[in-house]
Amino acid sequence: MQLNLDRQTAGGCARHLLAAFHSGSEERIGQAFDTIGGIPLPATMDSQELEFRDVLAGVMEPFRGPTRSVFEQSAGRKAAALQIIGHLARTAA
Repeated sequence: MQLNLDRQTAGGCARHLLAAFHSGSEERIGQAFDTIGGIPLPATMDSQELEFRDVLAGVMEPFRGPTRSVFEQSAGRKAAALQIIGHLARTAA
């Protein structure tokens, strides 16, 4: 699979993940998680990009269980995750 260059940044991944969440498709969400897990580190160690990646990884962690089912998570956890992902999508590169 070829990666979209925009998805190689924390902001691009957040936008992709946000779209997947809003689609309601477990498959799209799983693909977004896989894409995020495979993004390479930036050539330059931009501290802001690394910070955004850390936040994104922390938000995604509760959703990475054996089933990876977003739809089995509590409504509060999903809402909080969507707010943080939305913020990253708007502010990260």
